[in-house]
Amino acid sequence: MKLNKLLLAVSITSLTAAPAFASDWFIGGSVGSQKNVFEESHTTPKPEQFAEDFNLKVSEYDVVYSIRAGKYFGNSSEHRVYGTYSYNSGTSKELGNGDFTQQNFLASYDYLIPMGQSNINWFIGATAGYAHTEMSGSHLGSKGGFVYGGQTGFMMDISDNVSAEIGYRYLKQDYTKGVTDDLGHTTELSLNDSQQAYFGIDYRF
Repeated sequence: MKLNKLLLAVSITSLTAAPAFASDWFIGGSVGSQKNVFEESHTTPKPEQFAEDFNLKVSEYDVVYSIRAGKYFGNSSEHRVYGTYSYNSGTSKELGNGDFTQQNFLASYDYLIPMGQSNINWFIGATAGYAHTEMSGSHLGSKGGFVYGGQTGFMMDISDNVSAEIGYRYLKQDYTKGVTDDLGHTTELSLNDSQQAYFGIDYRF
């Protein structure tokens, strides 16, 4: 009985003496540039005179906006998880002046690494979620699908509650739409990946 009481006392003392674990919520937003890599292909029935297949790869750049909310946890706030909504739209001249719109709903995790004694942290993490992509044009349309990737960058504490960061995120996309006309011509458009470079501000509470 005395041994059990002694072990209980040691356990309570250890928990009391353990370092505090931060658990803070935050909200924020960012703006940046998004690069989308499209690939369009056209195939014709064989044999067909005066017709040939082609494959076109196009990159387009547009502004991306996002808002997010999440939570820091772990000793010295070395981890964070958060959800992000981002919006990106534009027009691609190479794809017949097609209008492009994309919305991403993402869940992310980052590991933060302090840069010496400064107020700057390097972060690296992973992301997964859902992307809804829409392209104008009779052979295109909209589609939702799974998206995944990762991000890295630097975060600087401006005050106890405000931080700023610059980051880069890579997203592997799953958008493919196609159509075949009455003559058997097939046109297909794919969005292979998206890359975001952004600047953001967070408020911690």
